[in-house]
Amino acid sequence: MFNKKNIKAPKVGFCIVQHPVEVGSENSKKYLEMVKKVFPQDSISFIVFNKVIDNDNCSKEAGLYFRENNIDLLIAVYASWSNDFHLVDMLEYIDVPLVLWALPGMETGSLCGIHQLGVVLFELKKKYKIFFGALDDKNIHNQVLSYCRAAGLKNYLRKQKIGLFGYRVHGMTEVTFDELELKNKFGPRIVHYGINELIKNSIEITNEEAAREWNSVKSVINKINVPDTYGLEACKKYLAFKKIAEEENLAAFAVECYPELMGQTCLSASILAEKDGVIFSCEGDVNSAVAMIILNYLTGEPVHNTDLLDPDSENSVVFSHCGSGAFSIAKDKSCIELCQVRLKENGVCVIFLPKLGEITLVNIVGRKDTYRISAIEGYSQETEMVFPGNPVSARLDITSGKFLELIANNAIGHHWMIGYGKVLREIEHFAELADIKFINMQ
Repeated sequence: MFNKKNIKAPKVGFCIVQHPVEVGSENSKKYLEMVKKVFPQDSISFIVFNKVIDNDNCSKEAGLYFRENNIDLLIAVYASWSNDFHLVDMLEYIDVPLVLWALPGMETGSLCGIHQLGVVLFELKKKYKIFFGALDDKNIHNQVLSYCRAAGLKNYLRKQKIGLFGYRVHGMTEVTFDELELKNKFGPRIVHYGINELIKNSIEITNEEAAREWNSVKSVINKINVPDTYGLEACKKYLAFKKIAEEENLAAFAVECYPELMGQTCLSASILAEKDGVIFSCEGDVNSAVAMIILNYLTGEPVHNTDLLDPDSENSVVFSHCGSGAFSIAKDKSCIELCQVRLKENGVCVIFLPKLGEITLVNIVGRKDTYRISAIEGYSQETEMVFPGNPVSARLDITSGKFLELIANNAIGHHWMIGYGKVLREIEHFAELADIKFINMQ
């Protein structure tokens, strides 16, 4: 299951490459010690190869060392010009993306050596980024760390499983997905369940178990406007989801909730995100479940699952859904309200105004070669309860009219996942690494 505490930081290998007769090679060991002190390592697991690579044997040894450590990405710094086959040989042991770092110096040949290697890697269809600057350049550090997190995300996704209950919502063809292509492009595997399995598992939950969970919810929520019978039924659904997630090691659920299960699974989504770190996507939208996992991984926080509803100003748009957000992303937890779902007046929805702050909005749609990830950054600003759910008024850097135009011109869907923090750059890197079209809507 997804759990912030259990997610390991991306494993990033680091090595110094040189040619022993070139100017700059005399500084290689100094650079090796220097990088351990100046490069930020709080958000990554830094795996340093402590020998300078300038021969075939050392290259093989480094490749084996990084393979043993199961790295997600390799940073290679050129102290001087070097034979381009050293890195190529290493990739036979660890086929991971590369950060190629050229250092300043008129006579070292570091920059031209990196560009030479870039040509080789391009022809071999390897993923890489080139940076030029000093080892203590904080701007480069930030860019490299962004690429590292994207590489870690790519490997993380390939190990995840998503439970799909039912199918896509009737009449919502947009969220149809290609299971094999989703596995190929993004990584997660789908585990299918019938809605009957959810009903069966929830019936097996005893009234006593459900009551304990319901009382736990009531102890932290001040405003409860639903009868206990609805609350107990909602908690039975939650406990059923939790049991299945634990047994199958699922990172997320996508559930065909509309219209038959409206209001019956919203509280499950809130508690699963809050207590168990399990993602929950509505309306059987598996692509959105993937988007939520991506944002959850990159931000370390629960994610809003929303529809795009209506512009509320020249440069802001309101997004919301029925009311299934985690308690921790409410602006004021004391104002969270449990009420019945709109339109059907049953079940339990979690209603609150969202917290304020920087956000990233993500949409995933498509199939096979048309898969596309769209993203834009903004700010969750003050709003009223303009829609009974968790309405996010997203202030954008472009006008709402331009935003809607971009959606129309790029055939972008109506489900937008919203995470706290600015992580667009990491998502763009991920899309590049996964060979998925990325639409930057900034």
